[in-house]
Amino acid sequence: MARLILEEGGTQRAFNLHPGRLTIGSGESCSLTLKSPDVAEVHAELKLDAEGLTLIPRPGVTPPKVHGKSITKATRLPEQAEFSIGSAIFRMQAAGAPAEAPRASAAAAKSTKARLTPKSERQPTIEHRRRTIQKGLPTWMVLAILTLIGVVGYFVGTAWLKDRSPEYDPKISYMAALEAYNHRALLKAMDELGHIDPAKSDAKLRAQTAALREKIEEAQHLAEVAAWNIHGTKWMETQLKGYEKKYLKGRDVPRAKVRLFIKRCDEFSAKYPQHPDLGWLKRFRERWMDKAELTQPNDVEDVTWEVHMLTAGKPRDYAAVFKLLEDVQRRSSGSDGDAVTAMFDTQIAERQEYFTDRMLQSRYLWEREEYGEAVEWLVQVITKIGDDTMRNQATDALLKMVNHAGVPLTDLHLGGYQRDRPWQFDALCRDPRIKAAATAAGLL
Repeated sequence: MARLILEEGGTQRAFNLHPGRLTIGSGESCSLTLKSPDVAEVHAELKLDAEGLTLIPRPGVTPPKVHGKSITKATRLPEQAEFSIGSAIFRMQAAGAPAEAPRASAAAAKSTKARLTPKSERQPTIEHRRRTIQKGLPTWMVLAILTLIGVVGYFVGTAWLKDRSPEYDPKISYMAALEAYNHRALLKAMDELGHIDPAKSDAKLRAQTAALREKIEEAQHLAEVAAWNIHGTKWMETQLKGYEKKYLKGRDVPRAKVRLFIKRCDEFSAKYPQHPDLGWLKRFRERWMDKAELTQPNDVEDVTWEVHMLTAGKPRDYAAVFKLLEDVQRRSSGSDGDAVTAMFDTQIAERQEYFTDRMLQSRYLWEREEYGEAVEWLVQVITKIGDDTMRNQATDALLKMVNHAGVPLTDLHLGGYQRDRPWQFDALCRDPRIKAAATAAGLL
């Protein structure tokens, strides 16, 4: 039986794992709830089966690290692996291994926010040591204890309900919101503020509530910018820095390659206006600006190169491809017009093959319960395929997908796209059915 050792906030806890899945994140619905910064509501999943343990990050989250290396897709963990999510550190122990000495006091361990809650038979369960009554304890004493617990529970429950009645002191919600904010549980903090009735608050509490709400909103904004910039950094490394090193070498660089670099620089500046590496982008854009000849319209050579780059890897952006071809076709004639027509025919055939392949891949990943990646490929098809029929088929597949518990994957994953890739979320919601699903999930 595998053991999971968790260290967070100076405390350490150990859990036994059984075959199945558990979710890790900052949300209350997770099997394992963390209080570390930069942890998404549902950040990752752990899957334990006969082949071993697999860590599965959710799309768009800050990548977990396995032995210090960031991962963005399902990764099989070796025995005695160590991985981290935010500032929380996890270590695996083999069955029968001696327990590690705790690194924090027992009092601190009791205050940890991490907790595991079995969700179903398919999820890993945690073995809890049952409290036993000493052998030989008289039956009448057991009954008396149970009766006392019931009476105390009744009065405690009654008092709690009374506290939540209309006479409930709004200062309690304020203090709960403040504590949640201090632990960076921003959604919970904002929810607690929602319980405060300004009409039943004095002037001081209203001012405190307004100030705390402003702090929470600022912290949420900074978290969104940080997550946004993490995605931007990945894009910059591959689409800008990697492109510049590979294709912009020497003095005789073709204009088509330079124009695409400048175009990508402008797209990056518009999408990530607060990215810390904008200085690098500005320097290299100025270096190649004259070579790009942006005052002239793009020609067949320019479009041919850009189409090649849009379809060289995966995901492919056929919506952008056909927009480029339609634009240049209106301005082309003779041999140029024939070349554009030939490109149209080639891209139509390749798009059909790509669509079939990605739909099959998404289905395969879903059957393997790799839900995040299954959804990701359908999202890429819906937003970039550039064909209404194909887009509708991918949307049908997305809306029909559920996890092993029967929960629609749109309920679980659309929020991540809204938070980390809002431009893609907006594109998805142009379909009225996906918009309705987002509304039902409380996102709109």
